[in-house]
Amino acid sequence: MQIAAHDVSRLSRAVAGCAGVAVAVFGALPLLMSTNAVRPAAALLPAGLALVLAVLPVAGRVVRYLRHVLAASATALGAAALPAHPAAGVATVLVGLALLTIDVW
Repeated sequence: MQIAAHDVSRLSRAVAGCAGVAVAVFGALPLLMSTNAVRPAAALLPAGLALVLAVLPVAGRVVRYLRHVLAASATALGAAALPAHPAAGVATVLVGLALLTIDVW
């Protein structure tokens, strides 16, 4: 039973890492094609990178610090997008806060 749980944990980390890469790519594409940086898509790049760093099997102090910086920047970019895109801004702020507070203890 313990072996099965270990495999599920490894699989969920792999799926979350792939999702983080996809989020970062889809966040980078609109930034490369547009000059308007205050968009909700701007928060996807640091959010995706923070998710990838969150699922690394061995994460040192520097990786955890970088993950928190990226999550905080995703939160700030989402907050900056609130006036122009309220729904997407709130969603990205909540995602950034979730990434920021995951595994705090």
